[in-house]
Amino acid sequence: MHPSPQVRLQPSSPHRSAPSTPLTSQPSPPLQIEALGSAQVAALSSGQLQALNSDDIASFSTDDIAAISTKALAGLGTDILSGMASSQVAALTKTQIASLSTGQVAALVSAQISAIDTAHLSALTASQVGALTTDALSGLASSQISALSSVQVGGLKSDQLASLETAQVSALTSSQIAVLSAAQIGGLSTDDIATFTTDELAAINTKALASLSTTTIAGLESSQLVALSKAQVAALTTTQVATLASSQIGSLTTEQVGALTAAQVTSLTTDAVTGLGSGQVAVLTANQIAALSSGQVEAMNSDQVAALTSSQIGSLSSSQLAAMSSDEVATFLTDEIAAISTKALAGLSTDDIAGLGTNQLEAFTSQQVSSLNADQVAALIAARYQ
Repeated sequence: MHPSPQVRLQPSSPHRSAPSTPLTSQPSPPLQIEALGSAQVAALSSGQLQALNSDDIASFSTDDIAAISTKALAGLGTDILSGMASSQVAALTKTQIASLSTGQVAALVSAQISAIDTAHLSALTASQVGALTTDALSGLASSQISALSSVQVGGLKSDQLASLETAQVSALTSSQIAVLSAAQIGGLSTDDIATFTTDELAAINTKALASLSTTTIAGLESSQLVALSKAQVAALTTTQVATLASSQIGSLTTEQVGALTAAQVTSLTTDAVTGLGSGQVAVLTANQIAALSSGQVEAMNSDQVAALTSSQIGSLSSSQLAAMSSDEVATFLTDEIAAISTKALAGLSTDDIAGLGTNQLEAFTSQQVSSLNADQVAALIAARYQ
């Protein structure tokens, strides 16, 4: 049998006696390269492919490109690869794409990335995705972005994600957003987050949510805030909560309000506290009520104070009670008067007592009366017998 013919990139010299130069060092005539069939291209080694210049590669048909073995493809220099026509890059098979080194992937330009269909783009590993330049990423269409797997999205570095246009970010799906890390979410702009649907916002994991900037939090629409789960609300930092406006607080559901930690409640601005509706005030726990500062209590209006339940009033401190106006104290029902703790009674002013009605005055228990100071007792007697 005769050995299989080897692919020759340069014709042999007809004169054996002439001084010779290594054949592989000579540029290959374009016509000779063009004459290679796909089967011959498939037989090229990485060294032979590495010896070809950009004009040689440019002469390859899309079938030729698809025929290059993965081993040979490793010999393709980054400068050659970045100069390939978009149609040639698009002709790479999924196996070939997966075999590219991160250095080769980093050489791809935006037009080349844009030419790869979603099926072939799926062949990129997380490491390869992480190697793409921000310029290359700019070539990704919305359909390509939404087709990326969760693993691929997880491979994006924070600066890569931050480089995406808002229109590209809006193409991310809920499942993709769910895998974003704190660093990745933190790299997104306020405009980027504003494009998130309620489902997408609800998909952000609690650790990542804590990385949202205060500007982004302040820019969230009421419809977006309502989409947050109780776990997400509880995961907000006190700094983030402190940026919430009264309208944002007012849009929260009672379940979300109930999920606020004591520290979060303390961090609310007095303006934000005024945004609480009566239904929201009524669901505050004893721990949440106790966390309110006297300044926050003072900011509450009479409707909010009137919404307090007897158990909530029973958890008020003397300084909190003292922060209420006489008109607000006058809204207390008889069972609410009886619920005031003996320690908190020190916060009642004589004007507060004087402003109470007969039924309210009679609601004081003997234990409460015994804890009043002399001025309060005098005010109580005067009010009852006036």
